[in-house]
Amino acid sequence: FESLSEQTAPLARQDRRWFATFQTLSSHEPFVVPYKRLDDPVENSFAYTDHALGRFMDRLKASEAWKDTLVIIVADHGYNISHHPVDRRAYAHIPLVMAGGAVKGPARIDTMMSQTDLAATLLGQMGLPHDEFRYSRDVLADTYTAPSAFHTFNNGFLFIDPTGATLYDNVAERAVKDADPERERKGKAILQTLYADLAKR
Repeated sequence: FESLSEQTAPLARQDRRWFATFQTLSSHEPFVVPYKRLDDPVENSFAYTDHALGRFMDRLKASEAWKDTLVIIVADHGYNISHHPVDRRAYAHIPLVMAGGAVKGPARIDTMMSQTDLAATLLGQMGLPHDEFRYSRDVLADTYTAPSAFHTFNNGFLFIDPTGATLYDNVAERAVKDADPERERKGKAILQTLYADLAKR
């Protein structure tokens, strides 16, 4: 993030839409970062990410680009910062933050969704079609009537809906937490569809 303001400055001066993606891996093993604030290396790496992101946001706010920019911050998963086993549902629970001058005003939306829903939701807010994103749903549209979240990992999946959350082990071929026939059926259908689609590409 240290040089992001320099990278985005030329884009802000162009009279067209632009899209940029930045990824940070500093909050992953081995948790070595050019920053020292906390003694615990894991917590320190998270502090470094927050620090760098904060500096970037401050610089962006001070630029002309801020008024028309939407910044989306999302993680791929949580982390067991307590160094004790963490529930898979808690591990998969992440926030989605939208900021920038393009946001009309502050709001909190507690809608259940998956990461794949970001594309359709963003395009829907811009009034753009999103049919090609077959695994994405616009969670802010009236058509979003069956909230759910799907999290997959090596040899298993977690399916969550308003009725609860089921953790399924593909090797054991059974739910290992909160078994529910309907949630298991939906989770299996999604996973099978994903693999069938991947095999075609």
